[in-house]
Amino acid sequence: MILAKEYGISNAELKRIMDQYVLKQGETMDVERLREGLEVLIRHNNEALINDIKQLIGKE
Repeated sequence: MILAKEYGISNAELKRIMDQYVLKQGETMDVERLREGLEVLIRHNNEALINDIKQLIGKE
């Protein structure tokens, strides 16, 4: 069994961001909150990807 490395943010971090910005129960969804959540998601993922790339380069 081969375990694949996940790159970028973890699934737990993705769920946390989605819950915080997008899927709040009992509230209506507006475009501004969706935009803010997507910006945070992209920023966190880019940072995580950069760190993953740095680790991969360091291993070579």
